[in-house]
Amino acid sequence: SFDVVVIPAQSLQVSNCPEDIVIVADESDTALVTWGEPIFSLECGILTIRSSNIPDSRFAVGNTKVMYTASDGLGNSIECSFNVTVTEPSLDLEISKLITPDGDGFNDVWLITNLDKYPDNSVTVFDRWGSVIFRSDSYNNIDRVWRGENKSGATVPTGTYFFTIEVSYGRYKVKREGFIEVVQ
Repeated sequence: SFDVVVIPAQSLQVSNCPEDIVIVADESDTALVTWGEPIFSLECGILTIRSSNIPDSRFAVGNTKVMYTASDGLGNSIECSFNVTVTEPSLDLEISKLITPDGDGFNDVWLITNLDKYPDNSVTVFDRWGSVIFRSDSYNNIDRVWRGENKSGATVPTGTYFFTIEVSYGRYKVKREGFIEVVQ
């Protein structure tokens, strides 16, 4: 008598293992992440594939290792792994440094580009003595905008003014401070 042992000519194979993924979280402090799944192959036999995560899932801020494992039922296995890194969102405001409220249609209002992405905001403008001359919640560059006027509606004189912009989104609260020049 004798035993016959059949050994597959081809070992387990994996292709299309995703590269590491880096993505920015949205206002929910998570990111929807998708990827093409790896392809496992075996010349003969049945593959069992397990994964720690699936595409089109939400990932929290931080680093998560995604692992795929394929096994052939004979004790052989192969892995594919990659990292999903979700970073905290950054405030991408472009704050104009000049306003010329002379009615010519150019720089007549103070534009804060991308602030409309963050409707939970507060904008305050101060004169050089620290007095508040303008304040608006939900500044939007359209109807809630600074036109170079004080609280009484009078145009402010040429000079340097200071601002504070506070934005809340998700669990984040960001404050930006700086100055703006008004030229008549």
